[in-house]
Amino acid sequence: MSNLYQFTRAFIVVSAFLVTSASAEVKLPSIFSDHMVLQRDLACKVWGWAEPGEQVAVSIGDQSLAATADNEGSWSVNLLPLEAGGPHKLTVKGSNEISFEDVLVGEVWICSGQSNMAWPVSSAVDPDLESLSANYPNIRLISVPQVGTQEPQKDF
Repeated sequence: MSNLYQFTRAFIVVSAFLVTSASAEVKLPSIFSDHMVLQRDLACKVWGWAEPGEQVAVSIGDQSLAATADNEGSWSVNLLPLEAGGPHKLTVKGSNEISFEDVLVGEVWICSGQSNMAWPVSSAVDPDLESLSANYPNIRLISVPQVGTQEPQKDF
């Protein structure tokens, strides 16, 4: 065999291994992150994707739940209602492990509507005073990209 053939064959085998390994990792949508807030006093759904048939474990506080990825690789668990508080660590384990730090449990508000809702503090009448007098260390904000589509999206 020629060296080029051997190199090409080895490259294909390694590439196939890397692609297979990468697709087997547990993944969650972007809404899950460090510093997120889970709604207090309600069951909270945690979901994502993994290799079909893969066992996935989710833990937070004293809760540990498990799920099995379906034929399409989707999995989900419903956390039991949590009391307000934190910070907590949310861990998701499958073939890999993902941990989210500084997770609070409290009130979650979803706001949408007028364009002035995106008005930055820097555009306020007295932005320096507003910034200096604000003392709300547990307020968290996630901004979802504004993308128009006619199809449901799994992630953003």
